Parts: sequence; C-alpha cells; structure tokens
Amino acid sequence: MTMADQENFTSRTLGGEVIHHPPIANDRQEGGDHYQGKVCSPWAIIEEWGLDFFTGNVIKYVLRKKPGVARELDLKKARHYLDKAIEREHAKASDGRVRKEP
Repeated sequence: MTMADQENFTSRTLGGEVIHHPPIANDRQEGGDHYQGKVCSPWAIIEEWGLDFFTGNVIKYVLRKKPGVARELDLKKARHYLDKAIEREHAKASDGRVRKEP
C-alpha cells in the first residue's frame, strides 16, 4: 500500500491489530461537525433501537447543537416530528393495529 493509498484509508484497532480500510459512512459527517467527538451519534441510537423516520428525527434534533443555529429551532423541529409520530401511533391504536396502554 502506497502513502497515497493510506491517506484515503481509515485505521482502526481490532484485537490489538491495526486494520486499514476505506472510509465508511460512520467515519465522516456531511454538513458540519456537530456530532463528531460525541460518545454516540444520533444514527447509532436510531439504528440500535430500530426507530422509524419520525422518532429518529426527534432524536436527531434533540441531540443536535449546531454552531450558529438557534437551539429553539432544533427543538421545534423535534416537537414537529414527535407530533407526527404521536399522530401515527394514535391512528394505529384507532385502527386496532396496536394495543393502547392502560
């Protein structure tokens, strides 16, 4: 592997061995760095919990703190997605597709 090749690869340590591989989606962030350096990214939470689009966006906007963007706007976006998620759950319960909690 040449130096030029190595510059296009990401390194990870697995079992004490350094492994070089092409960058994967988790290695980068498009449109800023507001999630980088955090213990867990929103999409890792979304994927781990198997959240749908609407509840996943609630998580994304609640966790996001983008420099220069008012926090209130992100929280309003989260609430908007949460309202939609609640409407969808209400419709499922009304249709008998899910059991309502007591």
